[in-house]
Order: sequence, then structure tokens, then C-alpha cells
Amino acid sequence: YETDHDYTLNIIGIDELKKQHHKRLAHQLDIKIHGKILERQPFYEKLARNDVVVLPAIAERQSRVIIEAMSVGVVPICTDTGGVYTVIQNYYNGLLFPENDVEKLASQIDKVTDNPDLYKDLQANGLDYVESLDYDKYITKTSKIIRNYWNYRG
Repeated sequence: YETDHDYTLNIIGIDELKKQHHKRLAHQLDIKIHGKILERQPFYEKLARNDVVVLPAIAERQSRVIIEAMSVGVVPICTDTGGVYTVIQNYYNGLLFPENDVEKLASQIDKVTDNPDLYKDLQANGLDYVESLDYDKYITKTSKIIRNYWNYRG
């Protein structure tokens, strides 16, 4: 896949590339490895400096990273496997691509880069999604459902 963009790949969670093939690729690309960031505030600050987070998992249940990314305005681009569907609505609060389809992943990244309006919509909808997970709102909604149940039965 050819692109006209120069991207920087920030990797959080590993200290170094171990495979020789990956090391060779790293010399050709702009890759920054940040290691594990265990403290919450520095992690979110580093995450928020990115435009997208890519989750190329093969069997992801429901990654917390997706929600963490959306919470700081970063657009998630994820494989369409496992429980990702419970969080990502394609073209609403993130983008999906088929497992192992590197070309589709690259085109999804280019798509948000080339379409600022799409990027802003995905970003805003991601923030709205995270806000909807607020426990106070969830408890309020649940109590209304229970109240409606008893009022209707009563």
C-alpha cells in the first residue's frame, strides 16, 4: 500500500523491538517506542498526543485501550474481531478493518488523515460514547427503568 503521508508510529507497552525483521522496518519508518507507562496521568498524556490508535488484535474481547483512546479524543482503528463490535460502530466512533488486512488498515488511516470532517465526527462521537458510560448517568437511567417498571405494574 502506497501513501503520500509521513506517519509516526508511537508504540506504548514494549521496551524494544526484538525481531530482526521489525528492527529493519523501524529504520525505514518513523517509529518511537515508549515502553510501559504504568502511571495513569503520563499514559493519558502520551496517548492524547496521537491522532489515532490502532488495535490490530486477532481475538480482542473488548479492549480498554479503545475506550481510553476515545476518552482523550483519539480515534480508534481496530480489527473487526471479537468484542470490538460492542464498542466501535464503524464510521461512527471509530473505523474497522478485517483481521490481517494491512492494506485496509493503511487505507483507514489515510481516510481519517485525508478527511478532517470525518476525523472530527469520529472524535466527537467517541467522546460522546465515553461520556455515555458515566456511572452516574447509568445509575440514573437504570433507576428510571426500575421506577417505570413499578409505576406501570402498580
